[in-house]
Order: sequence, then C-alpha cells, then structure tokens
Amino acid sequence: GLGDVYKRQDLDYLIIDLIDERFQIITFADDSKVTMSNELVASGYLNAFKEGVGYIVQKNNIENWKIYCEKFSEFTRIKGIQNKIVLHEAYWKESYISKKGETVAFSEMEIKGIRKQNLFLSQLYSVFKVLLPEAKVIYVESEFNADENHNWGLAPYHYEKN
Repeated sequence: GLGDVYKRQDLDYLIIDLIDERFQIITFADDSKVTMSNELVASGYLNAFKEGVGYIVQKNNIENWKIYCEKFSEFTRIKGIQNKIVLHEAYWKESYISKKGETVAFSEMEIKGIRKQNLFLSQLYSVFKVLLPEAKVIYVESEFNADENHNWGLAPYHYEKN
C-alpha cells in the first residue's frame, strides 16, 4: 500500500492517473479493496472466494471515490508528501489512428460511452485537485488520438506514440 511506499523514504514523486477508475471495486471480507480489472478476472483469483460472502462488487462512483480521496489527501498531508504527488489528467479519445494511418472516429455509440466516462473522469479530477491542492497536475492537450496499433489493442485510452 501507500504506507509501504512512504516507508521506503526514497519517494521522489508518486504519479497517479485515473484511467482504471472505470473498473468496479471489489471489497473483501477484511475490508481490503481492489479494482475488478480484466487481469484479475482472468487470473481466476476470485474463484477462491464466494461472492456476497468473501467479497462484494460495487460500481465505482463519485461518492465512494471522494471518501477514499479524502483519506488519501489526509495521509499525504500528515506525511508531508502532498507536494510529491503528480496527477496525470488524461481523458478518453473519440478518434484513433487506424492500422492504415488514417484518423477514424469511434462509432456514435462508443462516443456516447467515451463522453460519459470523460464526464466521470472530470468529476474525479475536480475532487482530487480540490482535496490535494499541493499536487502537481500534468495535462496534455487533446492534439493526439487513440491508436489501433497500440500493444494492448484499440481502446479510447490507449494513445498513439507521438
């Protein structure tokens, strides 16, 4: 956890992005939490637990996220490391570079989902910046696209190299 990172005492910066906030949250019986990523599901790890008893799944939402952001803010304030936090403010892209090198828009249905996710991300970033005023923010203008040739495949958050 973050406490372990802090104990190492060699923290120059902690870079945070919120792209994975799209995943649901799993809370285990011991109150530990993880994101329900594709990798976690594919690993079979959850098979060792019974849903509803060993863990519960919750949709990530602004209310829950704000609670945990407040705890994170308090921790970083107390430890005096809030100025070592860097927020990478990134949004999903509505277009991508095809394998042929052409700029292509995602489908209208996909764009609706992208805009909904970007609205959610915007809310998260706003909360983060208010609660962690000493954090630095990196924001890259929208002059780039997603990339169909990305090594993890096409997704609105898998950006082109340039």
